[in-house]
Amino acid sequence: MKDPSINRYVGLFVMFMGLYFVFRGMFSHSETGVCLSINPWALTLAGILIVGSLVWMMLTVRCPHCHYPLEFKLSAIDICPSCGKCTYKEYSEDR
Repeated sequence: MKDPSINRYVGLFVMFMGLYFVFRGMFSHSETGVCLSINPWALTLAGILIVGSLVWMMLTVRCPHCHYPLEFKLSAIDICPSCGKCTYKEYSEDR
């Protein structure tokens, strides 16, 4: 996948799944309510997902022209701040 917006959304989805496992690994439901109990397997999985998504986004969320790293924010980045060209795949092939 060379489209930086798709790579960003995939990375953010995996990161939010890691955050889900952080909360799932720290809190458990019991008959008396929600209590704090540490689940090391869920926290390990959360750490792997979060670190993996950050590495994924650092390597793949880049301008298709100059390979300048783009921001990880949720909104789309239309223009590269370094070279000024369009970052969308369908437009970047024409220009």
